[in-house]
Amino acid sequence: MVAKKATDEQILKLLEEANGIRAIVATKLGMNERTLLLRLKRLKDQGVVVPESTYHPGRQIVERGAFEFTPLPDDDVSIEELIEQRKRKFLLIYLLLATFLQSVLVRQKTLN
Repeated sequence: MVAKKATDEQILKLLEEANGIRAIVATKLGMNERTLLLRLKRLKDQGVVVPESTYHPGRQIVERGAFEFTPLPDDDVSIEELIEQRKRKFLLIYLLLATFLQSVLVRQKTLN
């Protein structure tokens, strides 16, 4: 099966969503990471602003407390809406984690 070529707009949109992490974008688009990097270089050469990556290998991890939570809003929001907001938040976190793990597995397969 041949993947459809991604447009520049799709690449830039996914980069924004993935906080600039190229491996996630390449995995989502089904393309080689090197191909993505070459496309991004071409875009930069054309003067397009490409989002910088938030991934920095070897950075120090800030310790957080054992439990972290988002305080409930003070305005009149129904409990059903609060539950839906939390579901969307955790779904997004789950999807980002699943995408990251998938990219790790793809890298492992290519290295073996």
